Amino acid sequence: MELNPHGKVTIFKNELSERGFNFDYFTNTYETSEKKIYHYCYDMGYLEINDKKVLLVIKGNFPKYASTKKYAGQALQTAYLNDNEA
Repeated sequence: MELNPHGKVTIFKNELSERGFNFDYFTNTYETSEKKIYHYCYDMGYLEINDKKVLLVIKGNFPKYASTKKYAGQALQTAYLNDNEA
């Protein structure tokens, strides 16, 4: 949570590696309709943006009415804004 206090942040992969993160270990994946693949370790996930950066996300940051599968692509990127507009 230290690197991702608001539920969504872009970070350099080497910063995660330096902190001991291993990209080979994950509990599940989710593929969006745009063919983007999110890798999750329980409720924490990431999407590779390029060979140097990832988008960190928290699976629980969805609008309360949304299902994870329905909103995984777009809502992962916008859920923090939606939840904090009210």
